[in-house]
Amino acid sequence: MGFSDSAILVFGVGGQIASALRDLIPQATFISQSECNFAEPKSVVPLLDAKRPKLIINCAAFTQVDLAETDFESAQKINADSPAEIAKWCARHESSLIHFSTDYVYSGKGDQFRDETEPPAPINRYGMSKWLGDRAIIASGCHHIILRTSWVFSPVGKNFLKTMLSIGQQKEELNIVSDQIGSPSYAPHLAEAAIAIARHPDFKRHCGVFHCVNEGTTSWFDFARFIFSTAEEMQLPVRVKRVNPILSSDFISAAQRPLNSRLDTKKLERTFSISLPAWKQAVVECLTQLKSQNF
Repeated sequence: MGFSDSAILVFGVGGQIASALRDLIPQATFISQSECNFAEPKSVVPLLDAKRPKLIINCAAFTQVDLAETDFESAQKINADSPAEIAKWCARHESSLIHFSTDYVYSGKGDQFRDETEPPAPINRYGMSKWLGDRAIIASGCHHIILRTSWVFSPVGKNFLKTMLSIGQQKEELNIVSDQIGSPSYAPHLAEAAIAIARHPDFKRHCGVFHCVNEGTTSWFDFARFIFSTAEEMQLPVRVKRVNPILSSDFISAAQRPLNSRLDTKKLERTFSISLPAWKQAVVECLTQLKSQNF
């Protein structure tokens, strides 16, 4: 790698991916929301002028999908305007940017794996805010790697796996959406991928969008069933005895969700020789960690 860990700055401390990065590169600079409020995009530049990083890894995001439908202004500032300021700063100072994006920038139509040439067509305002951020980074001219991922989970923060464990300790029967298909992606594996990219000898030679998800696809319904069956095998407390499949149309929410979040990762494998483990293996790793924490 052409720079030391101390030359790396990470936004989004406290979140799932940034927390995993802290375990991997503790000497990097980690910026909290109190130090730099992404809801005020102009606050980004003075901080970067003071820190002068050679690589920025942006994990900060407005991730409340339903809230973005009514508070698009906040979503746009955090997911688009602040990343745009970061990218412009990187372009001026010849620094690099690794930015985490989402499958929600796509329409979710069809049943095929989509690669990075798929035109973005977000179906909700959260997806639109993330696409505006991606577009601004690309337009800035800075050296960038945009990692589009999906269904992120970890032992840290709020995510589907931890929600299922919590609800599964309280209820015996659950209804889970079965017609949305994607790849559950483990934050520690995403963090490892980001660092492997940054340390790749050809890092500076490559620029653009890459899909980065754990291997394999599933539905939320089958994801939940695997969480519960594995938790039971590991003797974690689970009361749920029945999981019922329902359609997205049966689940009332403010924002529409993409039905097809299958992401082709061949470009990442071809360019950086990186592939993430199977999502089921990641679930076992996550549950093992949670068990050790007496979740």
